[in-house]
Amino acid sequence: MNSVFEREIDIKRIFMELLYKAWVIILAGVIGGGVCFLYTSKCITPIYTASALMYVNNFAEDVQSKVVRVTNGDLDTSQALVQTYIAFLSSDQVLNGVADELEGKYTPQKLKNMMTATSVNDTELFNINISHPSPKEAEKIANVIADKAVAVISQYIDGSSIKVVDYATVPKSKSYPSTSRNTLIGFVAGAGIATIIILLLLLFNEKISNEDDLNSLFEEPVIGRIPDFNQVYGEGYLYRYSYGYGSKKAHNNNHNKREKGGEA
Repeated sequence: MNSVFEREIDIKRIFMELLYKAWVIILAGVIGGGVCFLYTSKCITPIYTASALMYVNNFAEDVQSKVVRVTNGDLDTSQALVQTYIAFLSSDQVLNGVADELEGKYTPQKLKNMMTATSVNDTELFNINISHPSPKEAEKIANVIADKAVAVISQYIDGSSIKVVDYATVPKSKSYPSTSRNTLIGFVAGAGIATIIILLLLLFNEKISNEDDLNSLFEEPVIGRIPDFNQVYGEGYLYRYSYGYGSKKAHNNNHNKREKGGEA
């Protein structure tokens, strides 16, 4: 008959096991972080993002010069126009003009894929962002799009204007990928996997390692412990106790003694 034993999860035992194997967890984390660091540094092409800042005005140039007072309604209209101007940036009129300006180096679709436009805190300002492996090329494309947007969009939307507030500059640092972020993710992933493996080995370990394991499986009391003097620690002995059902060495010793007794 097969016997099924249920073992209670001892939180203290789990904690001590993790503390004892902390060096394994840290080592796995360092290895995982190192692998992600090398992969990010050597295998992923860095991307740089250049941004041009644009301003949308609810008034055309000739009208604005005669306006003395600007109401909240005018500001709200300018903020609403931001989304319209952002949508215009992806139009064929703008992108085809930019492609021609760049001498056909990029197709309109490729320019659209590398471009994003975002409003600045729900104001009349928005950014034209260009992501490219070359920081100088990103700066060049962003400024060409900014100039082309001013020239083209103003022809289609009457009674308003768009201006370039800040032209893009050459980005000094990459926007993607983040080496520090990926390294941290690799460290956490490595340490987490090692922790899970240690916990699984502990939970599925059917060996008896202490008196509590014996007491949980059998009703008979523990009447003695057998110290293991084979392991020397420093100038003394490292006492490792063996319990009847959990020590393979004790079982083998008893088996050998019985065989010798039978031969005698």
